[in-house]
Amino acid sequence: MKGNAFFRLIRVFLKLDFPTTQTTQAERDAIVKYLTDASTAIEIGVYEAVNTILIAKNIQKKGIIYGIDPFFKGRLGICYYKYIAILGIMRNKIGNKITLIEKLSLDAVNDVPKKVDFIFIDGLHSYEGLKCD
Repeated sequence: MKGNAFFRLIRVFLKLDFPTTQTTQAERDAIVKYLTDASTAIEIGVYEAVNTILIAKNIQKKGIIYGIDPFFKGRLGICYYKYIAILGIMRNKIGNKITLIEKLSLDAVNDVPKKVDFIFIDGLHSYEGLKCD
């Protein structure tokens, strides 16, 4: 359905719907478990920022997460999922812990620190994509 992403953004904005993720609760629990003592994190594949927000809330108090996603634009030149992500970050009041990098992961290598404590790869969902990430 054309325009579906736009209406999804409106529904999330009005709190008639919530941001989604493909990760299960068990996977999200594992993310939290392995964040112990992490102060710098990278997530490849932000989508609607469910896991980005989870990571930001569970890293050290002064920690930072770099969320990498190209946020591909639709035919109107807008990525509505990016705005769902930003809305969630604002609503959770954790923008100071998140840096969004609007690039493909292979193009963002110089935009993130060389030393990180945690990386969550949730990008292309294929073997070849994972190799690129």
